[in-house]
Amino acid sequence: MKLLLALLAVIGVASAFHAAVKFESTDNYCIVLDAVAKGYITYEDNNEGPKKYEFTVDPVNYTNGKCSGVVNKTTVETIVLGFYPSNYTPTAAAAAPWELTINFKENTVQTNNAYNILSYSLNAILYPELFPNATHTSVLYSAAPAAELEWHGEETRGFTCSKSGLSFVNDTYIGFENLKVVAFGLLEHPDFPASQNFEQCKLDMRTSDVVPIVVGACLAGLVIVVLIAYLIGRARAKRQGYASV
Repeated sequence: MKLLLALLAVIGVASAFHAAVKFESTDNYCIVLDAVAKGYITYEDNNEGPKKYEFTVDPVNYTNGKCSGVVNKTTVETIVLGFYPSNYTPTAAAAAPWELTINFKENTVQTNNAYNILSYSLNAILYPELFPNATHTSVLYSAAPAAELEWHGEETRGFTCSKSGLSFVNDTYIGFENLKVVAFGLLEHPDFPASQNFEQCKLDMRTSDVVPIVVGACLAGLVIVVLIAYLIGRARAKRQGYASV
């Protein structure tokens, strides 16, 4: 059992988490998010220079956020996920967790609560036990300037993707698997309704196109093989008939 636990820790297996943000004045929810998440940060080490640290978002210790906010005159909804990387337990009880903040904005092109990502950031605390030679005690990673902000929804649809990620400055990244998210919603419960519709990401749309093509190609190949076998069998039968005569 100890060997199995050690192996799981090494390969960075993460568990799925669920998070929701509630309206300040009602019992409804505006953001719901399900995913498995893990990633890495790049920080400065006094002895080795730039150094990578891999982590899992497992578990999420708390969820904060806001269903009504304004950033640069834009209406936003915010979700904040607080977690200790890879379920790390700091020696100091007052040590703050890491925080991943994601801001969603209304899509001005669409209506009916359409949304997409406006910005995001990761505040990483460099705990002395994990980062003994770090040059800073904490680092705030903002979104990479060229990052693709794919998470979006139109009308009342959510967004889903088998694999999607958020890229940050300083070669830092968080990847999400089995992602489902809804923003600018008006949900009665902190879960996805059974009737919830989702928009697929580009990766899954390409996969959806590839599957029928592969299946069609396999079926066509099977038809050709059967036809060739039939023609060969027919030719052999004719030769045997000639030989008996």
